[in-house]
Amino acid sequence: MRFYKLIRYLFIILFCIFNTNLLISKPIVINKNQNFFKIGSEIEFFEDKQNLSIEDILKNDLNISWKLDGRETPNFGYSNSAYWGKFKIDFTEKELLNDSLKANKLFLEFSYSPIDNIEFYFPDKKGNYQKVILGDRIPFVQRDIKYRYYVFEVTPVLDKVIEYFIKVKTTSSIQFPVILWKDKSFAEHRTSDMFVHGLYYGFLLVMILYNFLLYLSVRDRGYLYYVFFIAFLILFQAGLSGIGAQYLWPQSSVWNDISIPFLIFTPLGFALLFTRSYLMVSHFMPKWHKITKYITIYYFASAILTFVISYKAGIMIAIASAILTSPLLFFLGIKSYRLKYTPARFYLLAWGGLLIGIVLYSLKSLGVLPSNFLIDNAVPLGATAEVILLSLGLGDKINLERKEREEHITRTNKAYSRFVPMQFLQFLNKKSIIDVELGDQVEKIMTIMFIDIRSFATLSESMTPDQNFKFLNSYLKRISPVIRKNHGFIDKYIGDAVMALFPDSPIHALKSAEEIFALLRRYNQIRKRQGYVPIDIGMGIHTGNLILGTIGEKERLEGTVISDAVNIASRLESLTKKFGCRLIVSEDIIATTHEKPEHIRLLGNARVKGKTIPLSIYEVFTSETSEIKDEKLSYKQKFETGVNYYYAKKFKEAEETFTEIKSKLKINDKAVNVYVEKLDRLQYVG
Repeated sequence: MRFYKLIRYLFIILFCIFNTNLLISKPIVINKNQNFFKIGSEIEFFEDKQNLSIEDILKNDLNISWKLDGRETPNFGYSNSAYWGKFKIDFTEKELLNDSLKANKLFLEFSYSPIDNIEFYFPDKKGNYQKVILGDRIPFVQRDIKYRYYVFEVTPVLDKVIEYFIKVKTTSSIQFPVILWKDKSFAEHRTSDMFVHGLYYGFLLVMILYNFLLYLSVRDRGYLYYVFFIAFLILFQAGLSGIGAQYLWPQSSVWNDISIPFLIFTPLGFALLFTRSYLMVSHFMPKWHKITKYITIYYFASAILTFVISYKAGIMIAIASAILTSPLLFFLGIKSYRLKYTPARFYLLAWGGLLIGIVLYSLKSLGVLPSNFLIDNAVPLGATAEVILLSLGLGDKINLERKEREEHITRTNKAYSRFVPMQFLQFLNKKSIIDVELGDQVEKIMTIMFIDIRSFATLSESMTPDQNFKFLNSYLKRISPVIRKNHGFIDKYIGDAVMALFPDSPIHALKSAEEIFALLRRYNQIRKRQGYVPIDIGMGIHTGNLILGTIGEKERLEGTVISDAVNIASRLESLTKKFGCRLIVSEDIIATTHEKPEHIRLLGNARVKGKTIPLSIYEVFTSETSEIKDEKLSYKQKFETGVNYYYAKKFKEAEETFTEIKSKLKINDKAVNVYVEKLDRLQYVG
C-alpha cells in the first residue's frame, strides 16, 4: 500500500516538474503580425477579501499568492470579494522599434457590460501607477472611449516589459473577457460590431411591427403578449450588451445597474402569458393554466422587487427563474404537442433555441460553463431563430386553430376512458363516465400502495424532456400490469410516483410489491446492458377506511380518494429514504394479514400528520439480496430489542444494543445508523 502511495506522489512531482510552463504566466508579446490578443489565459488572479489598494498590492507585505486561471475567459461566478488580475506586456519585439509602429496605441477591451467597478492600473513614465475607473455605475457619457464595453487606452512603452493590474468589484458575475487591440484593428472591430448589432435589433423591431399588425387584424391577445416579449427581450439584450447604456440610457447609471434582473423577469412573464395563450393551456391543460397564472404573477412581482432588493439577490433569483422556466415551457410545449395540437411544433422549435441560449448564458454567468463565441452569443442567436419560427407559427395558427381545436376536443372525449379506471366506475356503480356526477362517492376499506422512484430529480436532469417521458412510460408499463394482475388498480400517476388501491386484501398488495421488486431487478439488468443507470424505488403500504368519489365543480370533475390512510401510505414511502430500505408497511397491514413472516422487522414508531398516537412501522426485506436478508435476519431480534429499549426510554440499554450491532455489521444498514445518531444526539443534549 505504501509502495502505491509512493508511486502516486512521485508521479505528481514529475507531472509538476515537466508542466511548470503551464503554471507560469507569460508576458503578452506585441508584434506587428497580430492585431488583437485574448489575454485571459495569461492573467494571474488574486481574490481580495480585504479590498486592498494598489499600494498594498505593490508592497506585497501580505504575501499574496497569484494564480493563473488558464481559461481564455476566466469566470469566478458571484462573489463578495474583489478580484485582482495582473499581466505583463512585452514591447521588446524588434519590429516595434521602427518609426511606423511607434505611434500605435493599444486598447484593452473588457467585453462584459454588467460590471459595477473596474479599476485599471498602469505605470506612468516615472513608474508610478495611475488609475482609470469604469463600470455600469458610472454614466456612459463620462467615458473617454464611447463604446458599449469598457475600453482602456494603453500607451506602448517600446523596448520594455510593463506590468498592468485590473481590479474588479461587482455584485454581478465576475468575469474577465479581456482583449488587447491595436488601434486600427479596434476601429474596424467597433464598426463591424455596431453593424451586426444594428441588423439584429432592426430585425427584431420589424418583427414587433409585423406581430402588432397581426394583433390589430385578428385581435388575439397572444400576439400582443408576443410583441411585449420581443420588446423587453430587445431591452434585455441592449442592457446586457452595453448598447442600452450607450444609446438608450447613457446618463442613468442607476437604471443601468438594476436593468438586467428587471429585464430578465419581464420577458419571462410575457413569455409565459404568450405560452398560455398560444398553446391554449386553459383549454388543454386546466391545472397548468392555474399554476402558470401564479408563476406569471411571481415574475412581474419579482420584476418590481428588483427596484428595492440588492442587484446580487435580484440577478441570482432571475437567473434561477430563467433556468427553471426552460423545462416548464418545454413541458407545456411537449404536453401540448403530445395532445396533437399542431401549432405546438412551431412553439417547440422556436422556443428551443432561445431557451437553450438563456440557460447556456445563465450557466456561463454562474461560472459553470466556459466563455466562447457560441455561449456568449447564445441568447441573440436563439432569439433570432425564435422570432422567425414563432412568427411563422403565429401565422399558421390562424389557419389551423379552429380545425385543431375541434379535432382535439374529439380526441380528448375518446381518451377519457384511459384516464378514469374502470374499477372507479364500478365502485360508484356507474356504467359510463357520462353518468358520473359531482359528489358521487362510496366508503370502503382498501389497501393503499405508494411507489416512488429514488433520486428521480437527479436522474431526470441527465435526460431530455423526451427521454424523461420515454423512461417513465417504460417503467410504468412494466409495474402497472403487475398491480392489475394482483387485483389492484392505479388511482393516479403523480410524476414518477404511483398510487395504487387494492380493494380486496392487503396480501394482494404485499404480493404485488414482491413481484414489482423482482421485475425491477430484471428491468435494471436491461438498463445496464443498454448503458443506463439502474434505478431503485421506495414503497409504502397501509390499509384503512377511505372515501372514493368525485370532487371539483360542475365544469371540472376529478376522481380522487380522501382518507388519512392515503397520507399514511405516502408517509411510509417517504420513510424508506430515512431508513434506507425498500418497503415499509404499517402495523395495520401486519395485523390484517394475521402473520409475521421472518423477513419483517419492527422499525419503530412514526408520527403522521393529523394523528395523535404514533404508528408502529415495519420493514419488509423479502425482496433484498440473499446477503442483505441473511445479515438482517441474523440480528433481527437484537435490533427489535434495541428499538423497544429506545421507545421505553432505556437509552443506555438501547445504545449498547445498537453499538454492538453496528460493530458487527457487514452491510450498510441505515436503520441502525438512524438509531445510533438519535442516541448520540440525546447524549449531546444531556
